[in-house]
Amino acid sequence: MDPWNFNSLTETNINQLFNLTTNMKNILEKELINYIDEIIDELIIEKQKEENEIDKLVLSQSGSMGKMKKYKNVEIPTLYIPDRIPINPNSISNIKKVLEHIYEITGIKSGLRKWVAVVCDGVPYNLIQKIKKEFPWLILIPGALHKEMNMLKAFVELNWIIDIKEFAQIQELIWPFVQNCKDPTAHKYLEWSKKQTNFVYKLKFEQIFVYLQAIINFRNGIQNNNPLLQNAARRQFSPIWSARRHHIYRLIEITYEEQMQRLKPQIRNIIEKYHVISCSGYKNQHQGLDAILEEINKTLKSLVPPVPSQHYWEIAARNCMNFMKLRETLFKNIEYIDKESSRIRTKPDFAIESQSEELKNFTSLAQEKRKTFIKQKLLQLTTNEIWETIPISAEEALSQKNENNMTKEQLIVVINSLLVSFPESQNVRYNNLNNKPKTTLLNILQEVWGLQNIIE
Repeated sequence: MDPWNFNSLTETNINQLFNLTTNMKNILEKELINYIDEIIDELIIEKQKEENEIDKLVLSQSGSMGKMKKYKNVEIPTLYIPDRIPINPNSISNIKKVLEHIYEITGIKSGLRKWVAVVCDGVPYNLIQKIKKEFPWLILIPGALHKEMNMLKAFVELNWIIDIKEFAQIQELIWPFVQNCKDPTAHKYLEWSKKQTNFVYKLKFEQIFVYLQAIINFRNGIQNNNPLLQNAARRQFSPIWSARRHHIYRLIEITYEEQMQRLKPQIRNIIEKYHVISCSGYKNQHQGLDAILEEINKTLKSLVPPVPSQHYWEIAARNCMNFMKLRETLFKNIEYIDKESSRIRTKPDFAIESQSEELKNFTSLAQEKRKTFIKQKLLQLTTNEIWETIPISAEEALSQKNENNMTKEQLIVVINSLLVSFPESQNVRYNNLNNKPKTTLLNILQEVWGLQNIIE
């Protein structure tokens, strides 16, 4: 079956990417209410003590979200590990070789199937976008593990400038409400929080209960294989990609949503249901396929010599699943518990220092930048506007102003100094800088800064 419903999106379809859908809003509200209720329950107990610890200092986190319940009723999939190919997918030419190999081993070439989903991290995903039209059978999925890693990195990078070095606690935001309310609930707290006028409080609330909560929701969506929660959390977090220097994940977010909208509904359902799997059989221990691959790679490396030839890689790949089954049986017999698979998430927060004026309207500015990028990418609209990050501190705002005041020659010197650390395959994109206008150079500078921040 041809997986595509249509080749391109209409303007109406594209406009639907701008905001959260009603279903997304509902599931995010439900998760937030549950999350806040948990904290309020803890604070009520603290409030009832004769001498509570919150008034003396910020509560230390217990590092848990409650006891993890396990329901082992998920079918464990059979994994097939093909022979390793000695190609690093770090250039377009190498990416083509990898895709051609997949085209053959998955049965696309022989006509056995019409399409296949391929999971990869940020850099290969970005490179594939440049040649994707050459591979109409390809459905590209960003790895959930790398997505979450970059969400966390982006959140910390954003808040570090504010002063995340000394984390405040989530309880700090809710404690004043609990202290002065006879019957505190999550709904009452949310109404109370809307009436707060202190800028620092409002900023903390937004960063924790919108963006950090989005990361937690994304993790929960993956672990419980809940596609709606994953998609809602992904879109809720997406303004940060456009607000700061995260050019690759900004592109990934938009191209992934565009691709999923173009798929036939039954194909989309299959992709969303099976792009995460549970190897333990527990329905709340699903993982992205890139996380599974990381584990397999770790196992493969333990089965080969320090400097392995292709022959040893093939032996390891062809026996890897047998080795993993043997290890699982051994762990079961000796009643060993793999702590990594049941480790619980912690809940970070932050304090604040100086800030820019733009930070007061962070989300609205970030959403507008995201809308502009969607229009440029999917509607092919052009603009002479220079893309800039939303400055967080007053110092960053001043630095940004200084960049805008640089001459062409100064911009070229800065860009070339950054490109020295880049692979040659990426430097080719930035040739002939002398012939480019200043507005283009400013955008290139922002892009190059962003490329330095990628987790590969």
